[in-house]
Amino acid sequence: MGKEASDEPKVTSGLWDDLDEASDNVNRALVNPFGGKSHKEMNDLIDAFMEKTKIDEIYQEHIRKGAFLAQDSEAFNDLREDGLQLKPEEKAALVLENPKTGNKWNQPWILWLLAKARQGKTDKYETAFTSLCRLRHTRLQAARDLFLMHHLLDNEERIKRNHNIFFELWSVPRNRRALTASLILMFFQQFCGVNVLAYYSSSVFADAGLKGQEPLLASMGFGIINFLFAIPAFYTIDTFGRRNLLLCTFPFMAIFQLLTGLGFLLEGKAQLALVMTGMYLFSVAYSPGEGPVPFLYSAESMPLYVRDVGMSMATALTWFFNFLLAVTFPKFQDAFSNTGAFGYYAAWCMIGWVLILLFVPETKDLTLEQLDARFSISSKSHARFAVRQCAFAIRYYILRRRRTKRPTMDLPPQDVVYGDGEADQPRKISFDKDERILTS
Repeated sequence: MGKEASDEPKVTSGLWDDLDEASDNVNRALVNPFGGKSHKEMNDLIDAFMEKTKIDEIYQEHIRKGAFLAQDSEAFNDLREDGLQLKPEEKAALVLENPKTGNKWNQPWILWLLAKARQGKTDKYETAFTSLCRLRHTRLQAARDLFLMHHLLDNEERIKRNHNIFFELWSVPRNRRALTASLILMFFQQFCGVNVLAYYSSSVFADAGLKGQEPLLASMGFGIINFLFAIPAFYTIDTFGRRNLLLCTFPFMAIFQLLTGLGFLLEGKAQLALVMTGMYLFSVAYSPGEGPVPFLYSAESMPLYVRDVGMSMATALTWFFNFLLAVTFPKFQDAFSNTGAFGYYAAWCMIGWVLILLFVPETKDLTLEQLDARFSISSKSHARFAVRQCAFAIRYYILRRRRTKRPTMDLPPQDVVYGDGEADQPRKISFDKDERILTS
């Protein structure tokens, strides 16, 4: 396993002092806005926070301890000169937190309350705090996350005022790679052919031989399967992983699209059976993978300060191609027949599998810091690593060569420079292990 936190790149205060001159590293301000701040500076921030938020003074000790905990998760490992210390139940609650994922503070309801509070409704700060208390084991954790969220939003607003967000989506390599991966997923969410099947399923079933109300009932079955098989994704998307789900389901989607198309080469009941089987199995394969993953991936892969613009672009892309395919499918169907149309979408599924393998990194269980490290890897390096992954899978799982080593990849030192001109030694990253963490 990897080294402890000492292996993580060190953050210097200079980065936060001048965000305008560090566009390549500006994401770091949205990870830990308190890096390098002295004890006095932290106390000033806490006093200003209490004054601005008007949170009841009975929570002041929790806020103060939570603020120092937000700055450094090990702030209370030793005795402190200021006399602050954690209670036994607070220490026990912190132990229960997942060290891999950190603080998953991004609850939409809390962010909505903070947005209202920042518009002048200061009572919403305390409402947000009490809501966080229900979501956390202790008030200390709620205070820590509220303090962190408030200052992250401050930094986000400052960055947006001083940076061309649209330009930096493409000019900053880390942002561009995340956006590219998101656009690939959104594009293939449409070009896998799912919405053609959803919109024209009744017509397709009618062409396969169903009559009267039967095509509508068969279409309802397609939708029910789509819904039911999306439910496992609630679990598998955070255990099996986003990339793994996509790589496992895309080949089956291609096979079942091809099966649907080939069904139209038959006649009678055989044609209907093969078409229905292909369409229903395609829905089974699509629902836990390419159905939910693109929207989740787009929302989490991009840094906070460009996330709204990047997510907007990704969403616009998927709905544009949704419209395009929906209005062109009837003529496409007339020109190439059902067999040609579904064969066309099967080919796109295989193209999608290749592009996902090469250019879509895994993001499961990664914190903001780890996401920055993951997307700091060049696309060329990731593509080469993906080819080695395929070679490993063939040797290990098919040829049963159990001594084959899992592929690893160096994280280039220049990609982890934070702003002080220094970088740690290269670290090894393995994307195959269930615990996808940075390892030495």
